[in-house]
Amino acid sequence: MIDLNDIAVPKTRHDLAAVRERLACTAADWLPGLFPEARLARDRRSLRCADLSGRPPRKEGSCTIHLDGPYAGWGFDYATGERAGPIDLIAQATGLCDGALFDEAARLAGMDHPAPRPAPAAPLRARPDHSSEIARLVDGAVPLAGTLGETYLRARGLSDPGSPDLLFHSDLPDFDSCRGWPGLIAILRLPGGERAPGIHRTFLLDDGSAKAPPGKKMLGSVKDAVVRLFPMPEDGQIGIAEGIETALAAHALFGTPVWAALSADGLARFQWPEGARRVTTYADAGDAGRQAAATLSDRLNRADIPNE
Repeated sequence: MIDLNDIAVPKTRHDLAAVRERLACTAADWLPGLFPEARLARDRRSLRCADLSGRPPRKEGSCTIHLDGPYAGWGFDYATGERAGPIDLIAQATGLCDGALFDEAARLAGMDHPAPRPAPAAPLRARPDHSSEIARLVDGAVPLAGTLGETYLRARGLSDPGSPDLLFHSDLPDFDSCRGWPGLIAILRLPGGERAPGIHRTFLLDDGSAKAPPGKKMLGSVKDAVVRLFPMPEDGQIGIAEGIETALAAHALFGTPVWAALSADGLARFQWPEGARRVTTYADAGDAGRQAAATLSDRLNRADIPNE
């Protein structure tokens, strides 16, 4: 007779990507119970604590754990630059690791069952090819000097940087508003200096006094690319900001060549060029800007690049 009593039970296999996504969607349901000493923020959208272990905060606390929004399920410690995703936060709170941690994460997500066999992958849709439209727009653009683009910058108290990568176009089409607008075209560059496939557009009112209703839009891929508003300096000291206007304002105040990453995510993922010796981050106000700056600072520290 075959004795099956001592045969080990196979470990449960979890779809960790699905578990992580579910934890983020339900962060407000499980995080407060996991961090009972944390303080609920006034807007009830985040927990405030002393650090990522969930210790009670002094005053506001240097650590935010988000219950809602694009960073739901994530914790950020502004004092240390550390961050933790949903499963990492569960590890911080419980001390679990490996299989036990994944089991607990699945339980909190309401997915404590084996992952199904993956279905055959659906054929990938080809990404739209905007290269012809981008080429047409860039070919029709001119330097900013004497244009409504310069008028817009002056209305913001800013100067034309004279960059060949920041241009003016008199008729940027916008399909949502069914018309063309004057606007700025920003050419983005990859870490090696080569042009990125995509561009960034800032739509302006007809008199150039402010942004038009379409605001700002990307066209094409801008992954890992930034707007180099100023040349790479010989001393390797550069600045990075989110928006073009912020970058120009920082340059006017501090004299640093500042580039624009165009978004908080772009700032956090900024790929500095070879030869960068020091990076100064000019973060936007608000949680997203501070978190992006902290993430970038952590990456720079790991690369032994001085930063502030």
